Amino acid sequence: MREYPKDSRKYCVLDTSSILRILRSSKPLQECIFIIPSIVLKEIKDVETKFLLETGKIAFSVIEPAKKSIEDVVRIANQLGLSNDLSRTDISVIATALDLIRRGHEVIVFTEDYGIQNLCAYLGIEFESVIDRKIKVVLRAYKKCKICGEVFNPVLLECPSCGSKDFIIIRKRVSRLNTKQS
Repeated sequence: MREYPKDSRKYCVLDTSSILRILRSSKPLQECIFIIPSIVLKEIKDVETKFLLETGKIAFSVIEPAKKSIEDVVRIANQLGLSNDLSRTDISVIATALDLIRRGHEVIVFTEDYGIQNLCAYLGIEFESVIDRKIKVVLRAYKKCKICGEVFNPVLLECPSCGSKDFIIIRKRVSRLNTKQS
């Protein structure tokens, strides 16, 4: 693995909802380098937001996350049963943060999305919310068979005990976040 020099600057990775809120907010922005995954820019459709981005209210760089980071995020999301909670864009935001961390940067992900926050918390990636909408606990999803009651991995399509495809999704708390991080 390639070694990168430690950088003292903070990188803030933004998801779509955070861009929209930051551009329309009068709150002072954190001193950091704003990073936007390319897929996030493709989600922005309205003319006003595009105009605000082009006029430079915030200076940002567009980054494409590494394929390995995307694969790692998808694998971990699957293990935790969170893959149904995350879109391709969400995965790209987390993978971009993971890339930057692997390069030795200090990173904060700005998001209002609980699915992104949940996986960031699990991975130890710092996150913030523009409007103070944050998770308090880290959750993991499971499937529970309605026929036999077996609890199993949500990536499985049927109950490993009885073969039923009739199940409910349940969520269990993995840990509680400390108030400083979350």
